[in-house]
Amino acid sequence: MSRRPIWVISGWTLLALLGLLLAAGVALIYAGTLPGRPAPRPGDRVLVDPGHGGIDSGCHWDQLFEKDLTLRMAVLVKNRLEEAGVPAFLTRSSDRDLDPLEPSIRGRHQRDLQARAELARQVRPVAMVSLHVNAGTGERLSGAMVFYQAQSPESRRLAALILEELRNVVPGNQNGILSADFYLLRSVPHPTVLVEAGFLTTARDRATLTSPDGQERIAEAVATGILAYLRGQAAPIPSDRPSLAPALGGFGRDRLEPDTDGCGS
Repeated sequence: MSRRPIWVISGWTLLALLGLLLAAGVALIYAGTLPGRPAPRPGDRVLVDPGHGGIDSGCHWDQLFEKDLTLRMAVLVKNRLEEAGVPAFLTRSSDRDLDPLEPSIRGRHQRDLQARAELARQVRPVAMVSLHVNAGTGERLSGAMVFYQAQSPESRRLAALILEELRNVVPGNQNGILSADFYLLRSVPHPTVLVEAGFLTTARDRATLTSPDGQERIAEAVATGILAYLRGQAAPIPSDRPSLAPALGGFGRDRLEPDTDGCGS
């Protein structure tokens, strides 16, 4: 009668095997490839849109301009995505607007927004994130807000995942995600969200928006939300807050229609 071989594993060998398994688990967590959360697919690419630029400064506080803050944060988001292996593109990489790309359209704002939408159609990203900085009257308006395409469940999921991360940047942010008919949201045929990273007119938000550490934390939060979206992660369930929009007064009119500007220029 033949005997089955008996495998004997020494204590040191067992420790070595456990170490390898632990290292593999850490690598999977870092790469975001745990079971049920597949890695971003080859060919996935993200378009990051720094709002405003050039003659269009966007919102401002003293000598702080929205166009500069959005560009800095967008570059950081792009770098973070590329570190994670996701190709990322910017609609602009310097202090310029995009209106010369659409010379046949009347109105500088309309040309600029149309050019951004056209870039999105050319790049064909799996997601587009437009970065902005908010403005309002009074200290009660604070925290990040994320707007999504009203008829797009995927846009809503992306918005919810990004806002969930942004809530950790400035504690106490109770803002929800909001659907909106902003020009860029309705003109891009891919899941697109518009992120208002905070209020430049509110002291606490301004401190975060203008410091290198704050910009890093905002960019990390946005990129983490995007990566969660690409992995197919289910969205948390934040409350939509359509009632917040009327309280903002003139905020964001340039987001609604391409030929007006509600944040200064």
